[in-house]
Amino acid sequence: MLLSASSPVRAAEAGYPMSGITSTRRDRNRDSSSTGDQWFQNVNGGFNVGWELDFWGKFRRGVEASDANLDAVVADYDNDNKADVGVYRPSDNTWYILKSGGGVTFTAFGQAGDVPVAGNFGGSANADFTVYRSSTNSWVTQISGGGVLNFVHGAAGDILVPADYDGDNIDDRAVYRPSTGQWFVLKSTNGTVAITVWGNSTDRPVPGDYDGDGSDDVAIYRSGQWWVLRSTAGVLIQNFGLSSDIAIPSEYIP
Repeated sequence: MLLSASSPVRAAEAGYPMSGITSTRRDRNRDSSSTGDQWFQNVNGGFNVGWELDFWGKFRRGVEASDANLDAVVADYDNDNKADVGVYRPSDNTWYILKSGGGVTFTAFGQAGDVPVAGNFGGSANADFTVYRSSTNSWVTQISGGGVLNFVHGAAGDILVPADYDGDNIDDRAVYRPSTGQWFVLKSTNGTVAITVWGNSTDRPVPGDYDGDGSDDVAIYRSGQWWVLRSTAGVLIQNFGLSSDIAIPSEYIP
């Protein structure tokens, strides 16, 4: 059984400080808004990144660079409630962050084959450097206060769907398994794994807080339909989009 949403995706949770864009953020339980459709570029740190911000406010459609092998990792790394432009460069396993308050940081973290994951997994006020290591199905996090967290969670073929499913303002390590339509969420609150069947092999996972209760919901996009299993308000199904459209989730999906 599957479902869909009354509002296709929540507006941006992070503010981008640039002209032509209006966006604010106070906390996780307060929605933000963002308007406009604009490209901006940065050449600091030896890269040239093209980003597109559409009216949803929080989705990167393309990256252009002299080193084309970059992964976008947008999050708030300096704890000022504004999203920082960031890329992960697999060629040297380095995170390049353009801080919203000014300056560029360079942090080497990861190894060949790792997938960068944006989010707050360590419980601090800002985002952490996290990678998913498919060779061991491990989520490896360099926490801002020092030290490394390592959690084994997932299997070959899983899609990473990190989000705050338990509403504690800490992102949960989670995967969607297309072969079975199962969501496996490792809760940060108590370390247990919640398993939910929601979707099939061709669906695109699109988690987000669709009912505004501060907890992200399990959701999928299927050929123009949004199927959302809301944590407090039940099931929603809504037609929005064409079968050829690409769904824009409000949460970071690597």
